[in-house]
Amino acid sequence: MSIASWPAFLRRGGNSQTRYRIRFLARFRNRLDCNRSVLQLIQVPPEEDVTEPPISGLNRRPAGGDPAGAALHSVKGFDSTALLERLATVPRTRLASTPTPLLPAPALAAHLGTAARLSIKADDRTGLGLGGNKVRKLEYELAPPRLRGVTDLITGGGPHSNHCRETAAAAARLGLGCTLVIDGEPDDERRGNAYLHRLLGARIVTVADRAACADRAAGMTEEASRIAAAGGKALVVPIGASTARGALGYVHALVELHGQADTARPWIFTSSSSGGTLAGLILGCAILGWRPRLVGISADEAAAHVKETATGLAIAAARLLDDGGSRELDGRVREVAEAVTATD
Repeated sequence: MSIASWPAFLRRGGNSQTRYRIRFLARFRNRLDCNRSVLQLIQVPPEEDVTEPPISGLNRRPAGGDPAGAALHSVKGFDSTALLERLATVPRTRLASTPTPLLPAPALAAHLGTAARLSIKADDRTGLGLGGNKVRKLEYELAPPRLRGVTDLITGGGPHSNHCRETAAAAARLGLGCTLVIDGEPDDERRGNAYLHRLLGARIVTVADRAACADRAAGMTEEASRIAAAGGKALVVPIGASTARGALGYVHALVELHGQADTARPWIFTSSSSGGTLAGLILGCAILGWRPRLVGISADEAAAHVKETATGLAIAAARLLDDGGSRELDGRVREVAEAVTATD
């Protein structure tokens, strides 16, 4: 008799001891199903399946050439390959399944009524915690040197935050506790990311609402103090993992995209809020001397604020790589950032 058929058996009768045992086993099955779901959420590809940025072939340009890119590559004293080799030495915890594919989207183009060739960089396939762009950034935020002695991760977001889901998945994968400071209550905690936050074992602390960002930041600080008082050590992951360090994950993505694109100057559209993804794309373009047209579409903040934040993060990330203090890369980053279109 399969467990799935037991409810029908229970309705037909049976002695009380038998019914008790069957109910116990049914609850056990449900718990087992939950555990299997968690294991699927926190799987990471084997080491040999995780690739570095394609440093070889760095100077390959798409068919049709790119005179502007060629001029940038020829600037004396600027070594793109050396910078990417330095990126490969920056510590990170392998969490993402990369490279992700660039998929054609002809149905979307037809729906929009455009003859342009549209493609989607499928970073929903980064794997951990159902994937998404935050996994690339978390690899750097959760680098092994930063995790020494850490017992818990703390971050914050909305009731259905993707970043919170991926941070909770990373914590479960790494055997760490996780506290999420959530602004507002979900309509139903049994649905969507709100359910996954809890399924992944995160402790949920609720503050008033997103407008009270100070409350959310204070809540994260309070939770870190609580954990320290109990003898633990918390690492606070900024909202969206959008830091200079986290932005390095999207330098990797930009290098992948440079190798996948079949046109010299594509338009690249990305949503942007906390700015880390856009910052990494800006820095990647500056390193490669590639000039696609970058467009950051704000999900919430004013366009000017998004562009300013992303530019600041890109400059800070460049300084993590350019430890020689050269102004060349800094200037390139500013040049790329100036050309970015931000819209809200």
